[in-house]
Amino acid sequence: MSLYTKISVDNLIICRKCNECDKYHGKPRLINFKEINFSVSYSQNMIVIAIYKNHEIGVDIEFINSDFPYEEIIEDTLAIGELKKFYSMGQNEKLKNFYFYWTIKEALTKATGKGLNDKFNRIEIDQDNDSIKVIKYPNLTINDDQDISLRSMTFQDNYVISLAVFDSLKIIEFFNESEIKSYFLGGKCRGLKLPTNSIL
Repeated sequence: MSLYTKISVDNLIICRKCNECDKYHGKPRLINFKEINFSVSYSQNMIVIAIYKNHEIGVDIEFINSDFPYEEIIEDTLAIGELKKFYSMGQNEKLKNFYFYWTIKEALTKATGKGLNDKFNRIEIDQDNDSIKVIKYPNLTINDDQDISLRSMTFQDNYVISLAVFDSLKIIEFFNESEIKSYFLGGKCRGLKLPTNSIL
């Protein structure tokens, strides 16, 4: 954040004040660089930070743990329509789909700022080939002209990363730690302007 905003780490002000109750458990936001939205997630030894300009964003990463007893929480995670598809799957497919649904819903609720306050089994997602869409979200007003871009991918075969952006997402750019330093400190940062419709 400091490299992008040109604001020293000591002077970056991040606030987690909730928009609904004013307690400090809300979505983290930069107070002194409001056009930048970000989301952070970690699992095992991986951390992912997603940055987007002028629109809300959420990200989630989860390690695919084959020993995790997901069956115990599946009915709290999936909507009725999703459960019908889920129960018709084979065991390996069920595990992957659990992590898909969990991460995509986690990313979506992070983008809204609601987090786990919104019950996952009331949110319904439809996946058709590469297209992922919100079918139902009781606490979210979706305008006709509002785009919600959802993406999900497997990383290093044993992690799932999902993104939710309240915009028409065109480009996703990935950087590891050393590439980020090179990108910004090496003068490759495009004039310190985040590319339109893209995520870093």
